[in-house]
Amino acid sequence: MKKVFHKFPLLILAAMLLGYSLSIAAPNDMTILSSSSEEFHFVVHFDSGLDKLNKFIGQDSLLYLSRTVQIGIPYGATARLAAVSGTGKTSINKSSLSISNQNRILAAAPLASISESWEMRRRQFVTVVVSPASAGFVFNNIEIRIFFEGARAETGTSLDDDKIFERIFSNS
Repeated sequence: MKKVFHKFPLLILAAMLLGYSLSIAAPNDMTILSSSSEEFHFVVHFDSGLDKLNKFIGQDSLLYLSRTVQIGIPYGATARLAAVSGTGKTSINKSSLSISNQNRILAAAPLASISESWEMRRRQFVTVVVSPASAGFVFNNIEIRIFFEGARAETGTSLDDDKIFERIFSNS
């Protein structure tokens, strides 16, 4: 007896799963305003709930709240924060914090800071730390503009092709 394998239902299921996984991976709390070899301009959106923010207690015993964003930069470039602004203040709802953190004083961290560049798979990245909470309120939106200085435009974001990575990426 010959087994018949119908590909069509499996292809439909695979397409549905792929669409679902892409919707999970896409950041729904960010809006990219512009992106080029010279700059990256985006907005990170927050609500008054603090449960989605990273929480860190510094050596000064203050509570630091932040969200990190990794950004690919042109190869050979130095990333520099050009402008940072916050809009839409709302009061902090401390009940979304753990009991041990509800009585801590919030640190007055800068709205955004940027790391030194780092490399992965022959591509350069920076980490942007966004801190929307300070002095009893949370900014609903933080707009950030990053300039790329000294980029080698002819190489794009990679020095050369990583054939192993490209094969894995194209097959996923």
